[in-house]
Amino acid sequence: MGREDFTILNEYSIGKILSASNMNQGNTSNAKLINTSQDKYILRKIKDKKQAITEYLISKKLLKHQITSEILLSKNNLPFVIKNSGIYNLQRYIEHYPIKIEEINFSILDETIAFFHSEAVDIKGIYEQEDRFLLNRLWKEVEHSIQSIEMKIKKQLEELINECFNYKHKSNCYIHSNLGIWNLLINKNKIYLIDFGEVRKGNNHFDIAAILSSTLKMNDEDYQIITNINEFRNGYLKKFNDFDWSILRENLNLWFIRGMLALIINKGINQATQELLEKIMHQRNKLDGILMDHIKKKR
Repeated sequence: MGREDFTILNEYSIGKILSASNMNQGNTSNAKLINTSQDKYILRKIKDKKQAITEYLISKKLLKHQITSEILLSKNNLPFVIKNSGIYNLQRYIEHYPIKIEEINFSILDETIAFFHSEAVDIKGIYEQEDRFLLNRLWKEVEHSIQSIEMKIKKQLEELINECFNYKHKSNCYIHSNLGIWNLLINKNKIYLIDFGEVRKGNNHFDIAAILSSTLKMNDEDYQIITNINEFRNGYLKKFNDFDWSILRENLNLWFIRGMLALIINKGINQATQELLEKIMHQRNKLDGILMDHIKKKR
C-alpha cells in the first residue's frame, strides 16, 4: 500500500490497516480492497465532490433495504477525502461471488431495482450527472464512418436510430443510467447495486431495459424470455407502480442502439466490430420481436 493510500485511510475510523489490493468494481472509479482490523472496505477514486455527495445520499437512502454498500463519513464528517487533487470515498466491502446469468433470480432482481427507483424519486441534494451517451452526440460521431459498414447492418442501424429519435419519455425518477449486470453484486439471496457515478433524471424503463438486456439468456426459447420479463414486471410493480410494455420496448431499442454506436466509436469499423454489431443486432431483433408479439396479444 502506498503512502498516499495510508494518508487517505487515516481520515477514517476503521481500525488498523492490514492490507490493500487493486480490484475491478464498477465502471466510473478506480478501486482498492482495504482489509483492516475492523472490516473490509473499498477505497475508490472518483470524479469529483458532486459524485461523492450523490453516491453518499443514495447509499444512505437505500441502506434500509440492504441493496447497496454503506459509504462512510470521514473524521471530518464528509463523504469524501481530498488528496493531491484526487477525490476518494470509502465504502464497506460486500462479500459476493461471480454472477452467472442462469442463476439470476428475477423475483429478487425486480425488487432490488424497484426499491432503488421508489427511493430515488425524491432524494434531496443529488447532483445529476451528464449523460455521456446522448443519442444525438453519438450519431454525429459515427454518421459518416458507418458508410463503410456492410449494407444490411448499416440499413438496420439507420432505421433503428431514426425510430429512436422520435421517442418521447417522461423523467419520473432518478435512474442509475448504467444498470447492466456488471454493476450488480450477488451474495446468497441478495442482489446489490453498485457504482452510482452516472445517476441522472430519466425514465425508469431505461434502467429496466439495461438490466434485462444483460441478464436475460437470449438463447432461451421465446416463451421463457417473456416469462422471465413477466416475473420481473410482477415483482417490480409491487414496489414501483410504473411498467409499460411499449415504453420498455422503446427503451430496449435505445439501450441497444446507444451500445452499438459507442462500440463503433471505441473500436472503429473493422471485421471484428461488424461481427459484434451483427450479434448485438440479432439479439435486439429477437427481443423486439418477442415484445411486439406480446404487446399485440395484450391489445
